Amino acid sequence: MKTMLIYVADDGKKFNSQHECEEYEKLIDRVNNIMIGFRPNKNEEGYYIAVKQDKDIVNKAYDEFLKLCEEVFEKHGYGELFQKAREKTIHPSHLSYTLSDWSDKYPVIWATYCRFENISLESGIEYTQPYYATHEKEYIWDIH
Repeated sequence: MKTMLIYVADDGKKFNSQHECEEYEKLIDRVNNIMIGFRPNKNEEGYYIAVKQDKDIVNKAYDEFLKLCEEVFEKHGYGELFQKAREKTIHPSHLSYTLSDWSDKYPVIWATYCRFENISLESGIEYTQPYYATHEKEYIWDIH
């Protein structure tokens, strides 16, 4: 019989090394600090609802998130991708493709990116689906 010690980060990601887990939890803290100022997008029953976020906070947070991604992914050869995203010289689908490929290693980054996909950077509204962030006129339900 073998005994194995596994370290589990705050978001459930598992590590064999305490150091790796601690480093990942530092990343979680950095992401959480970027997302301060966002209101929850679930109601009391736990259902997702559209929420009017502060447009300036959203855009600042998104830029800070892209800076963080640039730093994290530089060592993997993708730093320039996030720099171009900040400059708005590439289509956002490039980010989605890259981040989905790395979602198992950085689930906190993937989850945060998915949340940003639901938010219109033009209006600051966080929708229930990413479709509405780019098709706002088609959203017919309440916005809180």
